[in-house]
Amino acid sequence: SPLRVSLAAPALPVVLGQQSREEYLLATNDVYTPSLYISRHLPSDAKIGTYGEVRCFYFDRDYLWCEYGHSDLIDYEHLRKPQDLIRRFRELGLTHILINQAYVPGLWTANDHALRLLRDAIDGGLLVPVTDFPRRPYYLLLEIRSPRGPRP
Repeated sequence: SPLRVSLAAPALPVVLGQQSREEYLLATNDVYTPSLYISRHLPSDAKIGTYGEVRCFYFDRDYLWCEYGHSDLIDYEHLRKPQDLIRRFRELGLTHILINQAYVPGLWTANDHALRLLRDAIDGGLLVPVTDFPRRPYYLLLEIRSPRGPRP
C-alpha cells in the first residue's frame, strides 16, 4: 500500500547499503547522538537518570526515568534541598543525568519544586556538565559529582 511505502522509504538507503545504520539513526533519531556518547565515553558501570527522555534503548548503560510524575523512585515532596536530591540519586546508583530540555519546559525558569531542586543542583555544582551536543542543543548530560569531586 502507499502508506507502507511512505513509511519505509526513509530507510531505503540503509536497506540498499547506501547509508550506514549509524548515519541513518544520527539523521533521524535525536536521542541517538547522546546515546552514542553515553555508550562510547561513559564508564561501563555508569547508570543514567533521565528527564524528558524515555527512549533509552540505544544506551549501552543502565538507566532509569527520574522525572516527577513518571517515577515513584524519587519522592520529590520530601526533598528539601539539592543535596537531598543528589543523595537520592546516589542511593539509586546513578552516576549521570541526561535532560532532554525539549520535553522539560522551564528547566531554567519554572517554579516547579522538582525542577528547582534539579536547577539548584546544577547551579551549585553538584551536577556538572559532561559535554554538549551542538547538533542537539536541547540535550544536557551531567555527571553527579561525588563527595570527592568528578570521576577521574
